[in-house]
Amino acid sequence: MSKVSKFWVVTKPTKQSVLIDILFNADMKRMEFQFKGGLSSKEIIGIFTTKNEAEKVAKMALLKAGAINKF
Repeated sequence: MSKVSKFWVVTKPTKQSVLIDILFNADMKRMEFQFKGGLSSKEIIGIFTTKNEAEKVAKMALLKAGAINKF
């Protein structure tokens, strides 16, 4: 079993969001700060071990929100 220490987080976008607004790399300490800063679990679309997978999901979320037209 491998230990995951860093991961990628995708949050729900708005129509004005860009990729950097909804996709970020984190560890448990950064997530603690995110939650203390106001992030709620309801705002998180997913947590991923690879950037590639997280980026695909984030771009699909931006497309669905109307923030982008294609990718």
